[in-house]
Amino acid sequence: MKISPCCFAGLFGVILLFEAIGGAYIFSTIQNLERQFQISSKLSGFIVSASDIGYISTAIFIAYFGSRGDRAKWIGFGAILAGLSYLMVASPNFIFSAHRPVINNTHLEVIVSFSFNSAIFPLIAEGNIPCLLVFIRFKRSNSIYSLILSELNDFIKGKNNENELKMLLQTFINNRLINSTEDMKIIRKTAIAPFSFCNQAMNDFRNKIKGITCSYKPSVWGPSLVLIIGLIGVGVSRSMPWSLGIPLLDDTVKKRQLPSYFAGVSTLKILGPVCGFLIGSLCNRIYYNLEPAEGLTANDPAWIGAWWLGFIFIAILFFSFVLSLNSLSFLISWKFLTIFIATYNEISAKRIYLALVFGRIIDSLAFRGYLIFLPKFLESHYGVPQHKVHMLLALFGIVGFATGTITGSIIVRKYKFTGRQAAIFILIFSIMNILVFASKIFLGCHSVVNSIDATVSSQTNHSLTKNCNKNCGCEFASLFPICSESGQAFFSPCHAGCREVNVNYESTDKLEFSSCDCLPRTLLKKEYCKDNCSIMLIIFFIAAITGSFVGGNCFVPGVLLLLRSVPASQRSISLGLQGLLVSLFGTLPSPTIWGVIIDSACLVWNHPCFNEKGACVIYSADALRTRMHLTYIIIRAISLTTDIYVVRNSKEIILFDEKDTSQRQERLEMKSI
Repeated sequence: MKISPCCFAGLFGVILLFEAIGGAYIFSTIQNLERQFQISSKLSGFIVSASDIGYISTAIFIAYFGSRGDRAKWIGFGAILAGLSYLMVASPNFIFSAHRPVINNTHLEVIVSFSFNSAIFPLIAEGNIPCLLVFIRFKRSNSIYSLILSELNDFIKGKNNENELKMLLQTFINNRLINSTEDMKIIRKTAIAPFSFCNQAMNDFRNKIKGITCSYKPSVWGPSLVLIIGLIGVGVSRSMPWSLGIPLLDDTVKKRQLPSYFAGVSTLKILGPVCGFLIGSLCNRIYYNLEPAEGLTANDPAWIGAWWLGFIFIAILFFSFVLSLNSLSFLISWKFLTIFIATYNEISAKRIYLALVFGRIIDSLAFRGYLIFLPKFLESHYGVPQHKVHMLLALFGIVGFATGTITGSIIVRKYKFTGRQAAIFILIFSIMNILVFASKIFLGCHSVVNSIDATVSSQTNHSLTKNCNKNCGCEFASLFPICSESGQAFFSPCHAGCREVNVNYESTDKLEFSSCDCLPRTLLKKEYCKDNCSIMLIIFFIAAITGSFVGGNCFVPGVLLLLRSVPASQRSISLGLQGLLVSLFGTLPSPTIWGVIIDSACLVWNHPCFNEKGACVIYSADALRTRMHLTYIIIRAISLTTDIYVVRNSKEIILFDEKDTSQRQERLEMKSI
């Protein structure tokens, strides 16, 4: 059975689609991986770069040996490897799942008693009566606590004798002896809530539980290592379709039809990120262990999506497209190795080819890191939840790039650009892309997270502690933003000095916090936290879709220039070498470099185990926005020098030659596999 060029282009496009889905979905998991395993942006950036390590180590060998074998079988083998690798990437969620230690209640009761005693006894010491009155002010109404504290206040002031106070204390002790088990259940349930109250004893209890949990906590290097190995496999599989499939397509179809085929295949490849981000949006609606705590929703900054679910789905996609493979064998000899080295030396001598590759390296250095951390930026700066971020990126950014790719291919084919005309076209659109990104620097806004950022920035050394919450024990409280009706935001109920919460059991995400020392006689709710970023967010995505459209126009002419800058017999190898160099110097270091830039804007770090630094929870909004976009602009401006060089030296490159070997291999067909 024979496969026509059109059929091969369709199958090849589907493989590229699946590959692009996986590549985009990885970007949507960064925040979740950081939160679940408490890793920094710098480390998460390096983990994402692991796929480039696999690509770098195999690209030139696969391009060379694959071009001399059955290229379609190599592509099929890459699909199998990709499926296995994505399953491995999903495995840390199950291998390194959270351990729930058995807690000694008696030991914790002693700890709580000690914490309470250490808090109350200094208050009744000589000279601390004003502090005691502050303590008394935060009492439960209509309870024995109120009566005891009231009598204690009168006793200290000399209004009553101690008899009534003794009777109340005896009653309290008897009640506690009877209800101690139930009390511990309530305390334990409160201690594991996703938010903290202003209660020193309770927060000490939470910290003790955290200490016990941390004693069982495995190192972040375990899951990181498994993720790195899995992504290396993904990188190896990624080296096969592009470096082998594009030259095979170039050999199969007529040259005048090549832009149309490129546009069709590229459109499928570009639709991959759309699907990948949509899958990310769906998976981020599901909690990572399928059992979210009460009061925790997908709109909360502390939410961790079911990132592993998408990787399993992507693995199934690849396995559903497995091609039958025959055993592969190669005779490697010194003569073969000599030819191998000589071929790459010959390609490396092509100056225009090297300029094009260098420009692609610089572009990848800018684009890959920016795209990886763009969801984090949108969530932190504009307050967009993760599941909405990826849907917006799919609908705007990726669709814009796909539309631009189609438009660029139509323009190139209609006007039959020469090499220099294509280079000028790329230069003009690159300048436009930089200008669009420059406009994003000015798109600041007022969001809930920005409000917390302003509060943090105004404190000494980025501290969240104020006079109103300094006795609450909020040092290790988790991020759980609440706001007043006027919009004033707090990092957590504890930092607002809140001591009481009312739960609407019909809707567990509607919590009302009261008795808040930082805002007395004011009710605080999550519902009051409203972002004021709608207009700026719309403008940002208008700029995003414009920039993506402009960048997409450069894709097809860029590929044609690269293919025509080397002899036809060396195109597979040239693409392999390009992939190696771009991955080694562009996509590999890019996430790590961008991770360092992102971390440099952090104000408040999470501390999963006290002094151990985890993921960042609060960024400086202005610093993050400015540094991200200035970094992109500077890197892309450097790549303009290579575009100018190609314009000056591409006069002899011919993209379309009607007398080219259209008859040769016009009906070239491949054997089915």
